[in-house]
Amino acid sequence: MIIKSKILKKRMLIESFNSGYICGALLGRGHVTADKTAAKYAMFLESKDKEFTELFGQRLDAFLENKAKRYERVKGNLNLYAVAFHKKSGIIEFCDKFRFKQGSFDWTVPQQCYEDKHFRKGFLQGFFDAKAQVKVRFRKKQKKTENTFRFDKVRHIRVSAVHRKGLNEIKTLLESFGIGSTISQSGINNILDIEGKHRVMMFKDKVGFGIQNKKTELDRALERSSGI
Repeated sequence: MIIKSKILKKRMLIESFNSGYICGALLGRGHVTADKTAAKYAMFLESKDKEFTELFGQRLDAFLENKAKRYERVKGNLNLYAVAFHKKSGIIEFCDKFRFKQGSFDWTVPQQCYEDKHFRKGFLQGFFDAKAQVKVRFRKKQKKTENTFRFDKVRHIRVSAVHRKGLNEIKTLLESFGIGSTISQSGINNILDIEGKHRVMMFKDKVGFGIQNKKTELDRALERSSGI
């Protein structure tokens, strides 16, 4: 009985994480339509990253207990990969369970992010898989004892979004894991920035990326550099 209880608990934690991932990925790069008046129901995500799209699709299939459709198309020089689902009952269940609210200028994170740590971690991983960029720059710094300069390596994980309130909620979720970040404005967009080796390392340890190409970018960014 104890073994079965442990297995069941582990399964529930995985399901919670995966549900969070689905919500984060959809807020980051997808959309959900549940218009009862117009009888329009759709769940859709498209990305140039095939691995990300497939990971999202696998987790969505498990949640819906129904396989979503996969598409591939060419746009200019890009190959784009998509996951789509149009079954009314599954979409209504999803929206009701997570009270999903989405729009370019008005979106909020699901309430479960504040109540369930495993859901919250999955949500952040899905959101950052969908939207984040890993950046490295070199900051010029004068040595105190010599009239010479060095360039220190500065690491960033950045997310850009129009809706500042939504990014403030993401910032709060990151803080619950001890990960500091800042938000600044750039034109109509707002930039959430996790800057510095310590904060980036905290993100890797506490949340992390789910897809391999971003894991690799993050590892390269964290490689030691003694300056140039």
